[in-house]
Amino acid sequence: MKEINEVRFNGRDPAIAYTDFSAIYLSWVLSGEELETARLHEMSHIWLQHQVRLGILEKDRKINRLLWNIAADLEIAKYIYTKENNYHIKKPRSMLAGGITEDSLKGLKGEYAEDFYNELLKDFKVKSISFDASGNQFDGEGVTVEKEGKSKQDIGDIVKQAKEKAKEEKKKSDKVRSAKQLHETIVGFKPPKPSLASELDRIFGRNKIVRVSSYRRPSRAEGDFLLKGMISKKKAAKFTLYVDRSGSFNPDKTSLATKKLLEVIRKYRGKIEKDIIYFNNVLLHQDPGFGNGGTNYQAVVDDIIRNGSDVSIVITDDDDCVDFEKMTFPKVLVIPVGCVSTSLAHKIGAKEVV
Repeated sequence: MKEINEVRFNGRDPAIAYTDFSAIYLSWVLSGEELETARLHEMSHIWLQHQVRLGILEKDRKINRLLWNIAADLEIAKYIYTKENNYHIKKPRSMLAGGITEDSLKGLKGEYAEDFYNELLKDFKVKSISFDASGNQFDGEGVTVEKEGKSKQDIGDIVKQAKEKAKEEKKKSDKVRSAKQLHETIVGFKPPKPSLASELDRIFGRNKIVRVSSYRRPSRAEGDFLLKGMISKKKAAKFTLYVDRSGSFNPDKTSLATKKLLEVIRKYRGKIEKDIIYFNNVLLHQDPGFGNGGTNYQAVVDDIIRNGSDVSIVITDDDDCVDFEKMTFPKVLVIPVGCVSTSLAHKIGAKEVV
């Protein structure tokens, strides 16, 4: 199938879409499904060879081009449009509103544009003047395409080919649309928060093994030195726990935070590097005495930088916190309590877990 060039124009042209049968021209104001319908309409004029069939008719008689355009649009509405196309043309606020749809075919008995044209001539009461090969005038009513070697069957083949092309174009369009929707879905996809277990596995390795000294194996003598035996042991997570106890914590939040704390201690049995720190309860002795929402997050961040734990786990709510310098803490995990997300995790680039 020959490629059809497409040109977008800025709207100064008299029509919102048209074709010169070598390219199609579509206004920039068209978008989405309306653009697809207008594109299909103009391509259908080319597929159905309306300019060629008009030329055949004009050899025998003078043709009212306005009525021919209407007849051609009726043929497209009958054979090419889908329900979706008709819907977008019927919408009151559509840029295509008022166009010809399948509803416009009511009362018309013809099959093709030539038939519709003859019916419209009668309805519009337009005198058709035609000429024979010798130039003699005669009544042009009933002139058919057969005289020029285009039989009704030939026109049927043209329509059939046009319908097949329309189906092919719709499949291509659907593929493009589905690919676009997939892209938008992927780009706009927000994965659920990972579990604390999965993040600790990611950081420490699910079954990471380390070699440690032990006397459970016989010692080996080497020269004057007595070497300890070595055994394999699963590596335990080493972390520091920070638990919020600020003024915004009501009994429900406090209960939930305590529950999360006990889960961490019982389930992961990691080695706690320091005592559990309850911040903003005068237990962070380096508390500089500032921080929005009554929560001293700055002291927490400073302590995280100082202590250098493998992982720091912060259990807190969504209180606003002071602005920190731009930094990222890949091994700081924040467990939100009583909220979906926390400003702390957002501002320091930490990962939130459940």
